[in-house]
Amino acid sequence: MGIKDRKLRESEEKKELRKKQILTSARKLFSTHSFSDVSMADIANDCEISKGTLYLYFKTREELIFHLIVDFFENKIHFPDMDSDNSGYADLENFIDYLKKEYLNDIQMKHLIAHFDYYFTESYPEELPIVQKYIEYIQKGIELLMSVISKGIEDKSIKPGIEIRKTASMILNLSGSFGFKTSVRRNIMLKIQNTDPKDQYFSLLDLILDSLRN
Repeated sequence: MGIKDRKLRESEEKKELRKKQILTSARKLFSTHSFSDVSMADIANDCEISKGTLYLYFKTREELIFHLIVDFFENKIHFPDMDSDNSGYADLENFIDYLKKEYLNDIQMKHLIAHFDYYFTESYPEELPIVQKYIEYIQKGIELLMSVISKGIEDKSIKPGIEIRKTASMILNLSGSFGFKTSVRRNIMLKIQNTDPKDQYFSLLDLILDSLRN
């Protein structure tokens, strides 16, 4: 490798390291404060860079937070592989088991997503390329569940006559709303309700499975 190529590689590695530094600071601040209360200056100060340097990487808070969530999806959310030898219902059981295993993981990120969901209640800034990537990821999850349910109806392991897209969307939204919210608020719910929301969530997932079994 020549000197020019080595310097270019080192420069790219330095940029990637700086980007990770920014994302780490943003994740910490967005998970402990409401989205509207965190400024780009706050993020720059936390990772000890100038606002000008920060804007070289991310132009807006919106762009930054969507990068955080897409990064979380791509690196932390791994939908289980669907087995061609399984029935559709067995594949759905594997997916539900995956949701259960992830229930108490990445609580900080789930705090951040709670703030995110509160802020973006009406629309997303769809002009940003990273937002399109986020939307595509959500759609990918729905399409995966739709294929599992369709497979189950075809092999008669899942009852016929259900609305496939509606059911797939419900399961995905359940994991992202009830699952995320109760995992974040689990300790206070334990004290107030004297029941473990983890058990509630697992029971609800089991009820869905039972209702779909043919």
